[in-house]
Amino acid sequence: MDNGCERLIQKMIEWGDAINNGDNTIANRKYKTILALISKINKTEQIELIIKKLLTSSEVSVKYWAFITALRNHVSVDTAKSGLTEIANDLSTGPIGALAQISLIEWHKKETNTF
Repeated sequence: MDNGCERLIQKMIEWGDAINNGDNTIANRKYKTILALISKINKTEQIELIIKKLLTSSEVSVKYWAFITALRNHVSVDTAKSGLTEIANDLSTGPIGALAQISLIEWHKKETNTF
């Protein structure tokens, strides 16, 4: 895996740790960094390839970001929804599981135009 994706995965893990520890300040900084890194990597790699690389991680926070990135880019939507559902239904995922559930609800609202 290239250095850009490795750095991206590390930031996603740090984001997950901050979320799980309730440190919103750090989580928000990591969030911005993650979005910037995805955008930067996407200049040289297709988003599908980035998502595929992310899904090789065993970290819940990285998988969460892979699924969210897929939804945002309308890539492998069924897989992303299924993955987020799995994270949301797993009680051991803590706050990230709650975020997965919220993401699914928001996605459904967006798709059905019921805001």
